[in-house]
Amino acid sequence: MMDKTTKTPFLHIFSYSLGDGAFSLMMNTIWGFAMFFYTQALGIRPELTGLILALPMFWDAIIDPIMGFITDATRSRFGTRHPHILVGGVLLVLSNFFLWYVPNVFQTSQMSMVIYLIVVNLISRTFLAWYYVPYIALGFEISSDYSQRSKIQSVRCITNMVFNLLFSGILVWRVFLVNSEGGRDTTIQENYARMGFWFSIIILILILITVFSTKKYIVDSRKSSSVMDKSLNGFVRDMRGIFRDRNALSVFLFYCTVSCSFVFVSSIQMYVYISFMDLTPSEASYTHSSGMIGFALGSLLAGAIARKIDKKQTIYIGAAINILANISLGLIFLTGLLNPRMFPVGETSVASIVFGFFQASYWFGSGLLLPVIFSMVADISEINRIKTGLNKDGSYSAVLAFMMKISSSIALIFVGKILAYIGFVVGQDAQYPDVTYRLTKMMIFLGIFFTVLAVFFIVKYPINRKFMEKIRSENL
Repeated sequence: MMDKTTKTPFLHIFSYSLGDGAFSLMMNTIWGFAMFFYTQALGIRPELTGLILALPMFWDAIIDPIMGFITDATRSRFGTRHPHILVGGVLLVLSNFFLWYVPNVFQTSQMSMVIYLIVVNLISRTFLAWYYVPYIALGFEISSDYSQRSKIQSVRCITNMVFNLLFSGILVWRVFLVNSEGGRDTTIQENYARMGFWFSIIILILILITVFSTKKYIVDSRKSSSVMDKSLNGFVRDMRGIFRDRNALSVFLFYCTVSCSFVFVSSIQMYVYISFMDLTPSEASYTHSSGMIGFALGSLLAGAIARKIDKKQTIYIGAAINILANISLGLIFLTGLLNPRMFPVGETSVASIVFGFFQASYWFGSGLLLPVIFSMVADISEINRIKTGLNKDGSYSAVLAFMMKISSSIALIFVGKILAYIGFVVGQDAQYPDVTYRLTKMMIFLGIFFTVLAVFFIVKYPINRKFMEKIRSENL
């Protein structure tokens, strides 16, 4: 078995992180543009679009723990993770295109489109769990160094945002969501289908690179000395033990609550770009990209900050920046201190620049949070392994995903209901001013509320560097 206490080369960390680039191309595109596709191009009612996105995420949440248990219990010469990453990843690619292409036979009524999209999303989310749960678990196992775990998760999150920036932030706005004259147009179905095709090709390439470049970390699990009960009772005991882990539950609850903030902000901000701020395609691209750059910079600094002041303190800093950025947006734009398009500067305006800056600040704070959260779960899983002798990295990562997706699916349902409640009109680019004002207020308020709520769950979290050193020394 490989000695994982040695430092992992950066090239290995980077090649592993490309797998999250594949995840980014799929999921960030869905989170950013699926609502546009459903409401603007297909003309589906907002409350139904929330349902289309929420039900598959709820299903995804249910199967994540099952997939975590399966991958932990896998015994093969190719290890516990790689076979699932490869097979699940290839099937994921095949399903991704049909998320963005609705055959004419299903466009005869709104209900037939809804059923088609729910089914395709359910299939795609099944393959996503098959791919992503063992992928995250592999990241826990590349290194057991307390500080380097944060670095691995930071590089993974940065890679996610780089791909999000290049494709969702720039390419989608500049190439796909435009009409033949180059103007902004979110209503053309064929553009979404082209995007789905080319993104699927790139996703396949990234997954194959990740699988074959991390072969060094394959351990023949047939020789594993740990014995897991693979029965249904074993699965139930496994899940019960994880949910009874108070430290894990603190991190899980923090993550699922702050994820609600991410969902509300990321889902509504696209409408705010167009309807409230009236951004041009170039401005929308810059603003959206600035958020991704902010998240990437936050992820880049997360490991260094956590190494300097430890992980929980890094969480506090990220949450504070996140909250203050949204408060500033509210004070500036909801009070009328600045109005959209105010103070033109060339082809843009001071108002849009200020808006982009605080949006980037919100995502910078969020970027500090995610790598540290995953690093914390890796620590908690190691403590469990020291105490029980069982490797449950897959199960711990899956339960983290389960908690996040359950909360996010509920948040998505509310996004659809919020759009309907405030009078959002489907199938048109512009909205009434009072509708766009309420949209912006909802984005800001909900972003603040759920981040503040999340912090309360992490206050009593006890694990730090000294805690980990003590646990390891006591079990040498």
